[in-house]
Amino acid sequence: MPDWLEITIDDDDPRYAELLEQQAEDRRRWAASPQARAEMEKMQDRSWPRPDWHVLKDKPYFQRIIKWTSP
Repeated sequence: MPDWLEITIDDDDPRYAELLEQQAEDRRRWAASPQARAEMEKMQDRSWPRPDWHVLKDKPYFQRIIKWTSP
């Protein structure tokens, strides 16, 4: 396992806004890339067959409760 430095940044840290901006820039670059455009064009292609949708019958809801106990 690599020995990289682990840093925890919360929203009070001034680096938090910088991190969000870096992620937004990455998303903008991806959206402008030729690969993203090709994927979007493929998703907009409507020549593939549509699924045959049908309504599922109501199923009863069962709740499972798990209780952790220490030995």
